[in-house]
Amino acid sequence: MWDNSREHVTPEMNKLRQSLRRKKPTYVPEASRPHQWQADEEAVRKGKCNFAVRYLGLVEVEESRGMHVCEEAVKKLKV
Repeated sequence: MWDNSREHVTPEMNKLRQSLRRKKPTYVPEASRPHQWQADEEAVRKGKCNFAVRYLGLVEVEESRGMHVCEEAVKKLKV
C-alpha cells in the first residue's frame, strides 16, 4: 500500500512537485494596467483619433473607471 504522508518527502522533491503544478493566471483589472493604454491615450490627447460616433446621449454613472461602467452606460443608452 502506498503511503501518502508528507513525512517522507524531501525538500527537493517537494520543490520539484510544486514547480510541475500548473499555475492559474492571475486576473489584473484594466484599471491596474495603464501601460497598455498609454499609446491610445497619447493619440487621443494629440487629436489623432477618429470616432464614428457623433452623440450617443447622457447617462450618469456611479463610478468613473472601468470597462464594465462604459458597457452598462451604453446598454442604458440603447434602451
